[in-house]
Amino acid sequence: MRDDTAIVDAWRLMVAAHDRVMKELAAELKDGYGISIAESDALLRLSLTEGHRLKMTELANMMLYSSGAATKIVDRLSDRGQVRRVHDKVDLRVVWVELTDAGLELITRARQAHRVGILRELGPFASESEERHVLAFLSRLAGFPSWP
Repeated sequence: MRDDTAIVDAWRLMVAAHDRVMKELAAELKDGYGISIAESDALLRLSLTEGHRLKMTELANMMLYSSGAATKIVDRLSDRGQVRRVHDKVDLRVVWVELTDAGLELITRARQAHRVGILRELGPFASESEERHVLAFLSRLAGFPSWP
């Protein structure tokens, strides 16, 4: 029977690394741009869609939040003028969340800085071999058939 100590150690290290890196990146977004990781995620997802808009339910599902939690995130973004809610013209029960010009400008700047932070925290890999192995492992762990 295989000793699972290394696997358990890997899990603990992965959790600790995730916690440390997320706290650092979250602080940079908050201090530099006044947005949380969750708000950044919402703005980013909207910025990557055609027309910069999603149905509220789609946005909540993409962010893996409950509809109530996603509503609070969108409320904060709306209060700051970074998104707006628009009722569907055909089905008034449907609410669209649209990125404003201010929201697009903010996420464009924040995304560039966030990328720099990610590169600082995670890279560079020690070798091309390490990079391939880490990406292959994480893609398998995340449930992606292959990466990229």
